Amino acid sequence: MEKYSRFKREQLLYIGLIAAAVFRFIYLRQYVAAGVAVLVLLIIFFLVNQLHFFKRREWDKFINDSIKKLKPSMVEAANSAEFPIVAFTRDGQINWYNEAFNEISDAERLLDIDEVVDIDPEKIWKDETLDFLSLNEEVYKVTVIKYRAAHGEFEEDLLFLVLINVTEVKKAEDQKIITMLVEVDNLSEVLNSAPESRRPLISAAIEKQLLDYANHLKGYMKRYATSRSILMAPYEVFRDEIKKKFPILDQIKSINLGNTIEPTLSIGVSYDNDYLMNDGLAAEQAKELALGRGGDQVVIKRGEKLTFFGGNSREVEKKSRVRSRVIAHALRDLINESDRIYIMGHANPDTDSLGAAVGIVAIARALDKNAYILMDEPYRNVSDLLSMIKEEESYEDVIISSETALDNLEPNDLLIVVDVHSLGYVLNREVASASIKKVVIDHHRRAADAIPDATLNYIETYASSTSELVTELIQYIVEKPQLQKVEADALLSGIIVDTKYFIYKTGSRTFEAASFLRKAGANTLDIRNLLSYDKELYLLKAAIIKTGEIEKGIAIAVCPAGIKDPLIAAQAADEFLNLKGVTTSFVLAQDGSDVAVSARSNGVMNVQVIMEEFGGGGHMTMSGARVKDTTAEEVKVRIKEILKTTSKEEDEDESDTSQGR
Repeated sequence: MEKYSRFKREQLLYIGLIAAAVFRFIYLRQYVAAGVAVLVLLIIFFLVNQLHFFKRREWDKFINDSIKKLKPSMVEAANSAEFPIVAFTRDGQINWYNEAFNEISDAERLLDIDEVVDIDPEKIWKDETLDFLSLNEEVYKVTVIKYRAAHGEFEEDLLFLVLINVTEVKKAEDQKIITMLVEVDNLSEVLNSAPESRRPLISAAIEKQLLDYANHLKGYMKRYATSRSILMAPYEVFRDEIKKKFPILDQIKSINLGNTIEPTLSIGVSYDNDYLMNDGLAAEQAKELALGRGGDQVVIKRGEKLTFFGGNSREVEKKSRVRSRVIAHALRDLINESDRIYIMGHANPDTDSLGAAVGIVAIARALDKNAYILMDEPYRNVSDLLSMIKEEESYEDVIISSETALDNLEPNDLLIVVDVHSLGYVLNREVASASIKKVVIDHHRRAADAIPDATLNYIETYASSTSELVTELIQYIVEKPQLQKVEADALLSGIIVDTKYFIYKTGSRTFEAASFLRKAGANTLDIRNLLSYDKELYLLKAAIIKTGEIEKGIAIAVCPAGIKDPLIAAQAADEFLNLKGVTTSFVLAQDGSDVAVSARSNGVMNVQVIMEEFGGGGHMTMSGARVKDTTAEEVKVRIKEILKTTSKEEDEDESDTSQGR
């Protein structure tokens, strides 16, 4: 049709030129020539008009023939099908339809598909998904078929829509019941932050907010513990909550009756798991995942699919050390019951991972157990620290490869995984999947692919680092802990690096751990020398920062060609936050066919949620991802799209809030 349109415009151009010549002859008083030109103009106009209709008929015939050529049996079946089928061009013009479509749309009166349904044919042709559409209060499941026809000078892109009425199915789906487990994940901290006389009012306000929410969902809620409730609601109403992204998360935080800490919710949701019992178990898993990711979020578990909402609050440091003591005693018992201890961190280890591993070795030594740290190339991030550790005589045989560990694993051995809990990021997945006892110690927000069969999980997202957690465990497990200087240095360097010299995610327990390590012999000057870098590395980081684009406080940079080390990219991402006005940074490094992304934030934005879009993770202020089979520019465009969508949703939320006021 586009080629036909070009033909029509060209002929009109010729007519216009001859008409201009006529007026020119008249102006020059050459009336005979003007008369001849008028005659020629009329003849050409007549011929062009006839040719126009001829081309139009030929094009219509081409479309009909193209459809018929699909296969006579197919066309006949489509014509007599009980379900609606319609064919139209990329510019929306309807070319063919069956009787079933005519009955629901009165297609004989229509010229364009957008007169029937609100769709954009061009976007559909370019792979925009179209699953369902509504027509005459009926819901149809849509199947899109693309067909490119060409014959002679004509060519056209055709779209076929096959519509299956699923109205009754949708109605039945809307009536299904969803299971929600709701927990006020910081209730004790909220109440303790308020005067005693105000605490009953705060509890009552939280309870009322949850009851109002249950009524809004047309559901039933029952509290089964001080801070925990179960809520059942119809999917028909709950579906709107998904679209709105659960405003209850922000509403509950608005409670301010003298409390200095905002209450937050962790909600686990499940449905479509065959049986109500399965829904309950899945909702429990979803809620535990929400709590493990720091709370203030909703996790929906539908079959094996997980969906996350919220998670924008900073983790609140836990003042109570009861859990730390319980974990310490349980870990001591597991170590005593085991023959050998293997300690594994994440791939491409950092100082926190190695520092925590060294701390576990110190615990094992105090309990007279042999412990081994698994270490595989590449480990450039910790090469200097690793060299210091290997210089110690007691660590001569402690550092081994993961392959060596695999060859020597016995059923009564214990694997302690530090600074990682995701199967996708452990140093060696085979070791993590081995049939032995496992302990996980980590401070990152819980990922969907967490190590499933751990005997003991100690994942505390409030902690600054895994080294901080291990330092606390040392004090509870060993009565009079005696650390070697290199061990104290390794643990303190892990804390320093993850807190960026005690700036981010630093609580009172962080300083208490650092104080203990300082007394144990850690030397801050030695650690500073350990973490320092040379002029060449400084210039590489400067080159990355120079390429950065900064807009609305968000910096995005692609490493220049030749810089593909994730360590340099991560350090450059940290440096961006030192620039005035920069609150968030993303640095992308092309590494072969993969792209390593380092994301940092000062807490204004949750970069973990963004990195999860790429299969990565981390925590709110420090996260990363490795995107396979792509380019840095493509990832950059995708990050900008996510940021644009996030900004738009936040603006809409603010607009809704202001209108509500």
